Amino acid sequence: MAEEDELMALFRRYEAALRAGDSEACAACYAEDAEYIASAMAPVHGREAIHDLHDELFLVGVKQWSVKVRSVAVSGWMAYSRQKVVSDGTASDVLLVAVKGRDGVWLIQAEAEIPVR
Repeated sequence: MAEEDELMALFRRYEAALRAGDSEACAACYAEDAEYIASAMAPVHGREAIHDLHDELFLVGVKQWSVKVRSVAVSGWMAYSRQKVVSDGTASDVLLVAVKGRDGVWLIQAEAEIPVR
């Protein structure tokens, strides 16, 4: 499978987990030491904290999610993707950095989310 196909599979798993409200599955898409940064909150560090963040999002009732991958670029064991994410009608531009582990599995290493103005 081509690198881009593997990354798209990761992004599809993440979107499916979002739509299912599954914090465990969302967190499993991130590296153990991942970072999540959004404009409206303090940065979140680590898979466990990212799990808790998703728990909070689902608890407050965010229900509808869509992810549109705009671009993917791969350079060796690193990649980035620009995406548009819409949650309950609110759109954000997202930049994801993914890394391929020694086991050959791609995971999200960093996510930066900026609301669309």
